[in-house]
Amino acid sequence: MTLLFDRHRPIASPAPATGEDEFAQPAELTIGLINNMPDTALKATERQFMRLLTAAAASNVRIRFHCFSLPSVNRSEAAQWRVDSEYTDIADLPACDSTG
Repeated sequence: MTLLFDRHRPIASPAPATGEDEFAQPAELTIGLINNMPDTALKATERQFMRLLTAAAASNVRIRFHCFSLPSVNRSEAAQWRVDSEYTDIADLPACDSTG
């Protein structure tokens, strides 16, 4: 398994991917994490989530991992720098179209 911390490649749609075979294993999977934890737990939450993905994923799957932030969470200067450089604002996530 390859885990890519990917901020620069946008997520096309937050809707689940559909295909002819629902049980076929994808070659690439995109996962987003909305991390609204306080500064003291920001990095630890990322690490825990990535460890969980690593343990659960098959070895031939590439995972593109996106972190999103909520602008309403107050951050220290150091944590805000990390969020600004590594995270994407939640407003940049495309709206989910429930009509199909």
